[in-house]
Amino acid sequence: MKKIWDKYKNIIGIIISIIIIILIIILCIKNATITTSNNLNNKEYTTVSQLIIENEKIYKIVSKEKLTDEKMKEIYEDYEETEKIIKIWFFDNEENAKNLESYNIAEIKKENGEYKIHRYGEETVGEKAPIAEEEEENKVNELSENTIQNNTSKQNTSKRTTTEVKNTEIKTTDVQNSTKKENSQETTTPSVTTGEKNALSSAKSYLNYSAFSYTGLIKQLEYEGYSSSEAKYAVDNCGADWNIQALKSAKSYLGYSAFSYSGLIKQLEYEGFTNSQTKYGADNCGANWNEQAVKSAQSYISYSSFSRNELINQLKYEGFTQEQAEYGVASVGY
Repeated sequence: MKKIWDKYKNIIGIIISIIIIILIIILCIKNATITTSNNLNNKEYTTVSQLIIENEKIYKIVSKEKLTDEKMKEIYEDYEETEKIIKIWFFDNEENAKNLESYNIAEIKKENGEYKIHRYGEETVGEKAPIAEEEEENKVNELSENTIQNNTSKQNTSKRTTTEVKNTEIKTTDVQNSTKKENSQETTTPSVTTGEKNALSSAKSYLNYSAFSYTGLIKQLEYEGYSSSEAKYAVDNCGADWNIQALKSAKSYLGYSAFSYSGLIKQLEYEGFTNSQTKYGADNCGANWNEQAVKSAQSYISYSSFSRNELINQLKYEGFTQEQAEYGVASVGY
């Protein structure tokens, strides 16, 4: 027996060592996975699923927080710690995340080291409204017709001036100076570039389906590849009422999330609206701030536990008044 042991003890020792090493590796991987999972789950969002579309990996996420651009970047960075990904789609609830074929809040991705963010409703330049293009073409045609009429009028004026010069025997040099001035005026007719025309058409198309601030629309056009001057021309000439745009944006936000009065103003300011525009939007959106406090309270207790005072303080942190916070908390049974 001793001879058998001496013969195989080295082999058995090697096998035991290999088994121990494999167990250590498995334990390390499991701990790393648990640590990563805990880090992600501590955040105020949940991963519903992931999918592959045309070799692109996409994570579908339901966020429990209001999604600013910076917050989406933080979430993206959390997932970058575990693996390289292509896109994250954000949804307002798990049911929509499971059933919808695309995001209904926002999308974030990285291209060449830079973040690219699209909020729900944004389209590409290729998806332009035909009506908007036709209106812009008519506008350019009208501009051309007016230019021709102005030139004709100036030519008639030049003829009358020449006749008067002959009748009053003005010197030839004076006639030449007058003609030079008129020719100089004729060459100052402004022109619209193709890029400006396309940018204007895109701006009107965006405003047909979503609300933008002045600066927000310029950034969107620049994101689509237009130059700063083309984007500014388009936004200056798109005919938008920025107060109305702030109001539309306010109603859009209230359609999928709860806000306090001051919280809604801050969100609109973040989107690029001025202080007066945000106040117009919040004052005219028709929100019942008590009911908004109720919705916000329901949202908080749906994913975490709070004492009455903690929930009141959380609502006050969101900008609700003491009375609104107490109303919201009482309405959900606290």
